[in-house]
Amino acid sequence: MAVGQAPLVAVLDVAALAGVEARFEAALWERSAAHGRRLRDVLTLHRVMCAGGSGLATVAHVALLEQTSELAAGSLLCQAQVLVSLPEALDAVDCGLLTVDQATVLARVLAPLDDVVQLAVWDLVRACLLAGLEQGTVLSPARLKELLAGWVIAAAGQDAGQDGAQWDAAARATGVSAGVELGWEG
Repeated sequence: MAVGQAPLVAVLDVAALAGVEARFEAALWERSAAHGRRLRDVLTLHRVMCAGGSGLATVAHVALLEQTSELAAGSLLCQAQVLVSLPEALDAVDCGLLTVDQATVLARVLAPLDDVVQLAVWDLVRACLLAGLEQGTVLSPARLKELLAGWVIAAAGQDAGQDGAQWDAAARATGVSAGVELGWEG
């Protein structure tokens, strides 16, 4: 061995590695669960504020409580409202299936869309996340955003009555095979 080279075979402390991995995993689940509680608290606060005739002040109140900007507080309220309207979406955040970052991307993309398109796209997202869980893969927020762009176009076209050929072309262009599995046909 040349001077200054490390041994070719390093000794890995497997127990220490497993401990660190377990702490990382626990922290991820805790972060997701905390975010789910936070979203529910924002919705509860909004409901209370609206009942008292102060619904417009919810964003400012959340900003004060979170010690953040009104822009960030408004995004949080919007995210909570979008996710609560999707079946099991908040539960997916609670259990970590939908990460905090993925939830943020999903809400930003779906917020301006109508309910039918939101539900159709959410079905695809949920199917994709569950498939990833089975395969042991992770869908990055950037990749989710790419997929959402195509899925939204395809779902909006399907909602608008696009013919099957256009739907199939949009699905192929974005890799949406889940659409057919979920019963979306031309």
